[in-house]
This record gives sequence, C-alpha cells and structure tokens, in this order.
Amino acid sequence: MPTDWFKRYEHPFSEYRLPQKEDERLELGEQIGRDGMALLTQVYVEKPELGQLPQVEILRRVWVLQFYTDEDDQPRWRRKGNTPPGERILTSPYDLDARMSKKRGSSWVGYKVHLTETCDDDTPHLVTHVETTLATTADNDVVEPIHAELEHKNCLPGQHLVDGGYGSGLAFAQSDTDYGVELFGPTRSDVSWQASTEGAYDLTYFKIDFDARTVTCPQGHTTQHWYERTGSRGKPALSAQFPTSVCRACPVRERCTTATSGRQVSFIPEPAFRALQAARDREQTDEFKETYKKRASVEDTISQAVGVLGMRRTRYRGLDKVHLQHLMTAAAMNLMRVLDWLSGKERSTTRVSAFARLAMA
Repeated sequence: MPTDWFKRYEHPFSEYRLPQKEDERLELGEQIGRDGMALLTQVYVEKPELGQLPQVEILRRVWVLQFYTDEDDQPRWRRKGNTPPGERILTSPYDLDARMSKKRGSSWVGYKVHLTETCDDDTPHLVTHVETTLATTADNDVVEPIHAELEHKNCLPGQHLVDGGYGSGLAFAQSDTDYGVELFGPTRSDVSWQASTEGAYDLTYFKIDFDARTVTCPQGHTTQHWYERTGSRGKPALSAQFPTSVCRACPVRERCTTATSGRQVSFIPEPAFRALQAARDREQTDEFKETYKKRASVEDTISQAVGVLGMRRTRYRGLDKVHLQHLMTAAAMNLMRVLDWLSGKERSTTRVSAFARLAMA
C-alpha cells in the first residue's frame, strides 16, 4: 500500500475537512479516483478471485459512475454533462437500490411508494395495493404494473383517480384498452412557449393525419417529412418537419416558431395522442371537477402513513425489504380503519382554518 494513503485516508471524510476551493476539491477527487483505480487493478491482476466479492463489485460500479479515463489513460472525475442517468447513479455503497430524487423543491435519497385505496362512501377506505419503486421511477411508468397487480387480485376499479404525474397519454390509452379502467386525473400541461403565449400556435392548432403521415399547420401548409424516433425516456415519439422556405415566408412566423429553419412539431403515437387529447378535453368539464374531488381523501392516507405510521423513514436497506415495510404499514393502516369503521367513528372532514371560518361567518 502506498504510504501516502495512510495520511489521506486515516480520518473519515467530512465537509469541514475538504478543501474549500473548487480546483483543490477537483484535484482531491481525481486523486481518490486514481487510488481506487490502482486498488481495482491490483485486485484483478494479483487476486482475481477477489473480484467476485460483492464489496469489490460495488467499488467497481461506483468508480465507473464517478470517474472516466481520458485519452492519457488518467482517471477524471465526471462533471456536469458527463454523468449517467439518475436511475443508474448509486448514492450509497450500503444501499444499492437507494436513489436521489427531487419533487416540488424537496429532495431525498431512498425510494417512492404508490398507494391505491378504495374511495366508496359506504365502506371504509382500504389500501388495495402498494407499489414500491426506485426514487427516480416516473409516476406514469407504474400505472400499468399497478393495474396488472390489481387485476391479479380481482381488485381492478372501474375508475381510477390519480394525480397529474400518472396521466400520460400512454397510461390513459393502456388503462382503457388493456384493463378496461378509466384512468381519471389531470394531464400534464404543454410546456412549450407557444402554449404559454397568448395568440401563439401550439400543437392544438395543427391537424395531424396519422394515416397519411402528414401535419397541416394553421396556414394550410403540409409537412413533407415524418420521422419515427425515441423520446427522452426511451418511449416511441413522432416528429414532422415543415419546409424551411415555407416557414421563412410565413406572415405569422413569430407566432409559430423561433427556429431559423422550418418548424418541427413533435408528438406521441396515435392511440396515446388521442387518449391524451380526450383527457384534456374532459379536464375542462364541470363533471370532471366534481368527480375528482373524491381523490382528496388520499391525502388523509398519505398523512396517516407518514405522520402516524412513519412510512417516510425506511428501517431497512434494499428495495425488497423496504417494500415489505410498506406492505406491513399499509396492513396496519387497514386494521386501524376497519376498527374505526366497526366502532362507528366518523371519517374526518377537510380542515378549515380559523381565519377561513371567520370569513364564512
């Protein structure tokens, strides 16, 4: 072992021990990278049987995710723009399934749990399914697995109320065609600048002909090129490109695109696209708003799971054990609710602040 390793690693690392300057931190990080590479090289060359140890494999995975080798065969610390996707990054060598995620300004390292419960007025609200995933798993990706498990348990609902994170076009389409379930919830808003600018032409102004593989713009011009591609999350997507000459001569160009070439419009395949548009139209109705009020009760479930039963803190490491904890927590919550129901305890109503009550008075 190199003698300088003792001085470098004899004390645990902590924030106040690290260099304060950015370039000095980078130098230390890359030195650690070189030391780790040297250790792994010695293991695989001198004692290859040790490469089968879980600890060595974890070290290798961590180093691949944190460092790369440049053209001079020197380990370099991965910086912004040269890092793997979040779902592959190990945040702790002691829990290989824990991931870092962020939602609405809150960040955490761990997992996600998705709870499905009944919401009938004449029965206790019981949790029918618990889905535990990596923290980086998108909400809309768990809709199909949840419905598959609910079908297996003969617990499929006719209408499934969900929040906006679950309502993708593919989820709306698959729920209906594969399981006969009406996925009921708000859709994700269009984030393009055209959708948020008054008078601009967003995708709703374009006529898409999936059979002819063409798109017609509000000015009556039709695309000449149609592309099938893979979206940012690895899902199928479509694009259509308008001719540059047509867009440059268009009298309403500033309301449509800022591109120097012709406008390119992107959208999802037909079944998901139609289902998404139908869900967006439904979302604007009074019937939707009235029906969706029922979903508010799931906030009570989340509050009870987190505040009373401590579901937010995992007692164990690894996805399987954490999922077992979530299942047991949900079972305990169901027992509490059944006992409350049998004893005649009324379900609590939405709290109204003292100031709001004063306004109503």
